[in-house]
Amino acid sequence: MTKRLVLARHYLDGKGVAWPGFQATLAAPMTHDAGMLEEALSLLVAAREPAERLGPYLAALLLETPFRLPFVDPLRDLPVEAGRQLLPILARGPDVLRQPGDADAWAAYAESLLVACGAAVLPFLRLHAAFAATGDLRRLMTLRGRLIAQAEGIDDWYPGRPAAGQPIRLGLLTGRIDDRPNTRFLLPHIDRLDRRRYRVFGYALGGGEDGMAALFRSACDRLVRLDGMAQHDRVAAIRRDRLDILLIGGNVAASVDPLCRLAAWRLARYQVLLAATPVTSGLASIDHVLVGTETPQGADTQCTEELLRLDRLFCCFDPGVPRAASEAPSRTDFSIEESAKLLLSTASLTKLTPACLDLWLSILETRADAVLLLAPFNPYWLGDTPPRTALAAHLADLARRRGIAPYRIRLAGPFTDAGTVDALAGLADLYLDAFPYAGCTTLLAPLAAGVPVVAMVGDSQRGNQAAALLSEAGRQGGIARDAGEYRRIALDMLGLPRLSEPSGGFLDAADFARSLDVALSSMLAANAAGEDHGDHAR
Repeated sequence: MTKRLVLARHYLDGKGVAWPGFQATLAAPMTHDAGMLEEALSLLVAAREPAERLGPYLAALLLETPFRLPFVDPLRDLPVEAGRQLLPILARGPDVLRQPGDADAWAAYAESLLVACGAAVLPFLRLHAAFAATGDLRRLMTLRGRLIAQAEGIDDWYPGRPAAGQPIRLGLLTGRIDDRPNTRFLLPHIDRLDRRRYRVFGYALGGGEDGMAALFRSACDRLVRLDGMAQHDRVAAIRRDRLDILLIGGNVAASVDPLCRLAAWRLARYQVLLAATPVTSGLASIDHVLVGTETPQGADTQCTEELLRLDRLFCCFDPGVPRAASEAPSRTDFSIEESAKLLLSTASLTKLTPACLDLWLSILETRADAVLLLAPFNPYWLGDTPPRTALAAHLADLARRRGIAPYRIRLAGPFTDAGTVDALAGLADLYLDAFPYAGCTTLLAPLAAGVPVVAMVGDSQRGNQAAALLSEAGRQGGIARDAGEYRRIALDMLGLPRLSEPSGGFLDAADFARSLDVALSSMLAANAAGEDHGDHAR
């Protein structure tokens, strides 16, 4: 019997709980035993006292992923120590999406956890896997936002109306300003604006002072480092600048980190969420979300914010300073021969849905000379200890079910820098984008390297961003409307030579600044008119 089965049997026989042993066993590979799981669930239902439920519940957690089990409130139905130990485990979410519907199931489970446990679960809740869900996440995120506001003790501060004729005071709040993909995404939001019309304030919670940080600093009239400040000091520092608009320049939906906590406060007259957050924030402090022509009509029904729409693609990227790979990869590093057709995806782990992997494996099934290389361990999402072993075992199992030799699927990373991940594109014959949560910054390297890219059209901003990026780059031939077309395009593209370096709106900082100015000015004018007529209240 495996470690999990032995300990599960121990709990089912009522032999007591040793928390260190439970925690250590959870790190062992999952083992399923249908009979033992049925026994655990039966005992769980029959238990009359909360203490009687602990053993069967722990046994069930050893035999199945938490969000696939009947929901148990760890704070109400189990002993206090059990809640303390279990909350971080239950709130982590799946690292690997193993079954169809896992992303939606995790989102529903996370909502139940928030209802049952309230703000106590917020420090541990990781919603990354929910972004691949196909359902509406507004209710989940609204509940989360309300609990964050309660935990923060948000006040009712609101700035007065600005003096007429003054430049627009625009702030950009971000977690870090050093050389990361997000900084290259953020910089065009400020560096080409007309400084006769805007005064720009940058606010950074961290990050080193490298070349990219210097570019960011130079684009601001004033940069405020918030590192090391207490929360109330951060709030006060931003409020003192009496901003008309604050752009929220990071992902505030994945976890309740310092950026999310700060964005939950009213810091400016109007607060605008950028596409770095892939779903609605649920935060009452955020008024608008900036989107582009790629966002389908009707997407506002999935947002707690009002849509603020550009007349172009939602994003632009500043190439910034040249970025070298500290670990220059080669095919030899992965034991892939030069004659093989190399399919590459650097999509983050929680974007690798069962449907996505199944489609990619069907391509391998058809092309015996193809190898799939995945680099899904994005350190900005998954932390320092990504589940490489678990993912490798899962991929090998999927391959064997299809009759594909597991060695035809290779894992790369985790790497220490984004430059090495970008360099992988130079090895590939074809780049495969994930779905239904599509990529954006991950497409830049293959496009720059001339690698053909195939992506799927989606029905939301996060689902449609890759297709929009390909369209802007003049690569419409790589855009698929369904799985069958995706597969056909991918197989056809495997014979294509390298393409020319792309151009398009995602590299046109001047046009992005023009469109952003129009959108922000229109928002201010509309809100001012509403205030004059008494329609805008806080």
